[in-house]
Amino acid sequence: QNRPKYINSPETLVYKKSNTLFNFYFAKNEIKKKNEVIITEGQIDTIISTKVGLANIVAPLGTSLTEENIFFLKRYADNFVLCFDNDDAGVHATQRAYSIIAKAGGNVKIVNLTNGKDIDEVVRVDPEIYKESYKNKKDYILNNLEKINNGQFDFDLILKSENIKKLFSDVNLIPDPILKIEYSKKISEILNIPIINQSQNSQYQDPV
Repeated sequence: QNRPKYINSPETLVYKKSNTLFNFYFAKNEIKKKNEVIITEGQIDTIISTKVGLANIVAPLGTSLTEENIFFLKRYADNFVLCFDNDDAGVHATQRAYSIIAKAGGNVKIVNLTNGKDIDEVVRVDPEIYKESYKNKKDYILNNLEKINNGQFDFDLILKSENIKKLFSDVNLIPDPILKIEYSKKISEILNIPIINQSQNSQYQDPV
């Protein structure tokens, strides 16, 4: 019999899931020590990850990642690593999480899972593959830039244009003006696209 991966309990006046992070009590010292927190989609992913040696890891409790979660974690770490499922829902969740973290001034990297669509599947193949994927985590912006640059969207120029615009929009979420400029310069250099409409406060606008 097929059972759902997660069964969500309701939020109550006492149990505020949107303000709570699974495994934080056990992970907080390692998070502070490494100045890095790994975030997974669910509790099972976090449990599996701790078993293979990743201690600085948490998960939301049956809800999407919230601003409250990120502002809380930002007190302990500046660097965030997103390790979500390798499917459409996981990609969407990663994009949403990036937006929240970037606005809060956090640095975002992602783990590109291989040999499976989620952590459980990858670990079942070989735990070392998962650990290697974590070691090879990539900067969120540069990872998306790489996808565009490697020709992934060349078959559809409209789609490519939309992804480039999204890339600049993601950069614009970053509050640090110097970091914003450096990312924009890198995108311009790699894709050979001039950056235009630079505002007086050094915030680049989407290319037109």
